[in-house]
Amino acid sequence: MAIRVLAVDDAPFRKGVDKWTFIVCLLFRDLILEKAIKTKIEVDGSDAEERIVEVVDSLKGEVNILMLHGTTMGGFNMIDLSSLHKKIGIPIVSFLDRAPRDELVVHALRSAGKENKIEDFLRQPKYTPFRTRYGVIYCLFEGIDEREVENIVERYCIESKFPEQLRIANIVASIARC
Repeated sequence: MAIRVLAVDDAPFRKGVDKWTFIVCLLFRDLILEKAIKTKIEVDGSDAEERIVEVVDSLKGEVNILMLHGTTMGGFNMIDLSSLHKKIGIPIVSFLDRAPRDELVVHALRSAGKENKIEDFLRQPKYTPFRTRYGVIYCLFEGIDEREVENIVERYCIESKFPEQLRIANIVASIARC
């Protein structure tokens, strides 16, 4: 049975220069790309979560699972998976190629003058490692159990450690500059 995946990644931006960047949201039926949506977010802002809610709502029940490349978009525009899950009601999995090092993130937040985001970051659960044929990927998930995440990793990590849908979202996002 085909699942409908919304894969989300942020576009590049110039730190200290760009005020805005995009998030790119690609809707897949399994591995078939069906829709592409981009929406603007504030660099280091706090609107990424709401923009994702708007995209999911606009797709009117088409999305079965949300895949994110990390829980920050556009610098330190942080996404709270628990809060987002309550708003959209579908499973969410965030993927990273390396486990976050809390002390480095806290230092970066302090250096950027974003002390107000440290508590939110530290409140997140820890990422869980999953083995792929390309190495270990780290996942944070909400509304889905570990075994289901493992099945997604096994089924969709085809060309890299990242699920194919998210790998493609990353490629597309890389050319979506403001």
